[in-house]
Amino acid sequence: APLRDDDFKAVIEMFRVEHILVAHLSVAMCEEYLSRLVNSDCGFDYLASDYFAACPTRKLIDSRGNYCRSQSDPKICQACLGAFGAQNAETAQAAVEIRRWREQFHLFLKKAGRVYVPGELARAVIERYYPGIESELFVCPPPAGVFYSYDPAHADDDSLNVALLGEIGPAEGEEILWRLREAIL
Repeated sequence: APLRDDDFKAVIEMFRVEHILVAHLSVAMCEEYLSRLVNSDCGFDYLASDYFAACPTRKLIDSRGNYCRSQSDPKICQACLGAFGAQNAETAQAAVEIRRWREQFHLFLKKAGRVYVPGELARAVIERYYPGIESELFVCPPPAGVFYSYDPAHADDDSLNVALLGEIGPAEGEEILWRLREAIL
């Protein structure tokens, strides 16, 4: 059952929540939670780790798998979301009305204490879709050591375990990973 406004407020009060870091939202529940946060007295920040605020597909990839070049025309975006639905009846993105989506995200981003983005490109894309929130965008790239954790001493080990965490689809190089797997095995 959907969470009622009174329930949301009661949970915030019961646990004495003063501030929320919003790191990820589902398409199906996005409208409800954006509304709850905007209408609450609780402060919040948003970690924009992808382009979800601009497009419910998260990656700015169209239904054919191509980068949409940060298309912002609502008519074109709505047609693209409809194409996702034509390919997969269970795709929640197809039910999104993009104008309303962006209006709600604009209110959400304006009320957020801070909006953290992973780099300057992400900042530029968010600013393009939501002008007027520039002062609230903070670039927070991952720590430098995250990408350079390779230890040459392990290269000669008999076995090597590699873990890839997160959503890895066509936009993130899924095909490359499958080819790498086949080459290793």
